[in-house]
Amino acid sequence: MQFLVMKKTRIHNEEVIHMHVFDLNVEAILEEDHGNDFPNEILNVEMQDTIHVDVHAIEDGNEHVQNNLASISSHENGDSKSSDMHKAKVRKYKKSWETEFPFLKLVVDVSEDKMKCIWCEACKIDGPWGKGHGCKSMMKGAIRKHNKSFEHRLGCAKWFSAKDKKIQDHVSVLNDRSKSQTITCIKLAYFFGKQDMALTKYEALCDLAYALDVKDMPIRKDYSSYTNLMAGKGLITSISTYLELEQKSLLHKSPFYALMLDESTYRSLEKNLIVYISFLEKEGYGFCKFEFLKLILVEDGYAQTKFDALMNMISHMHIDLRNLVGISTDGDSSMLGCRDGLVAKLSRYVPHLIYVHCVAHREALAVIDACKSFPCLSYIDKIADKIYSWISASTVRHTDFQKLLELMNIDS
Repeated sequence: MQFLVMKKTRIHNEEVIHMHVFDLNVEAILEEDHGNDFPNEILNVEMQDTIHVDVHAIEDGNEHVQNNLASISSHENGDSKSSDMHKAKVRKYKKSWETEFPFLKLVVDVSEDKMKCIWCEACKIDGPWGKGHGCKSMMKGAIRKHNKSFEHRLGCAKWFSAKDKKIQDHVSVLNDRSKSQTITCIKLAYFFGKQDMALTKYEALCDLAYALDVKDMPIRKDYSSYTNLMAGKGLITSISTYLELEQKSLLHKSPFYALMLDESTYRSLEKNLIVYISFLEKEGYGFCKFEFLKLILVEDGYAQTKFDALMNMISHMHIDLRNLVGISTDGDSSMLGCRDGLVAKLSRYVPHLIYVHCVAHREALAVIDACKSFPCLSYIDKIADKIYSWISASTVRHTDFQKLLELMNIDS
């Protein structure tokens, strides 16, 4: 039979209960005390009574132990809760949150600090983040929740729309202030391009304008004032682009157009194809207008090279080839060749094309043929060339010749 023994001790002001379980042979004890005189029925009854008493004692002991353990655990839990309350941290505002949420700001109050939204407050949006006193919860989750809210999105839209309007108003004011000064520099750059002057002299002309106190010149001479060489080059490029676009719009409105082509040699090394165009203004109801169109660099003077360059230009200008009704060139074989000339190649794409031999070139050819019938004219031409070469070779003879012209009242 098993028995439970409990022993209570105190260690460091705490009660500790020790429990021991051991086996006890009741039959052996009764035999030693009374011998074999007791019958088995009496022995069994006594053992049952003893067991019944022992079981009640064990149950009472277990209940007492459980009560003691419960009191100890409740005491320990109370101590832990009190320690946690003492160790609880106070949440504070972090400046790093403003990097992730640029609308965030801290409102320092006497009682406690609060968070507010700059955008919602400026746009007067309802809620603690806008018109209210602010959010008391110093948590990143509260900021994320506000960032996803409908009120914040409404404030964000109003904030940026108002900001864009302010920028546009500011830009318009700046444009009004510098508009007249910019126009003056554009006129100077346009003058250089119109007169075919060297762009390196642009800064010198701007200095002259400053010296003459020209109205509406930039206040300062720096890179942003359009008075340096690179700025002048940019202005001329912009003017060229604008004029080209304006010319394209007029050409697209014209129902028909004609081209005039001629060759030229630039710097004795580069061959160019000069292209002029004539078209009708006001969508075909105006006057005929004649303008310079393009200066095309070509590698050689062959007909195929000129044809490819001309077709690339027409494609780049987005001009309808079907509206081409006429073309005028000189009498060179690369232009007027009956099979492989430029006009012959172009006529395969435009069957209704009308070709005109340039009147100026035909006049020059006619004069040459007429001079051949009068030998004296060629003699006069040779005499004039020799006189010019003889006078130009000496400065003294050139000065005497100028005096002779003055005495004869002849303008040189």
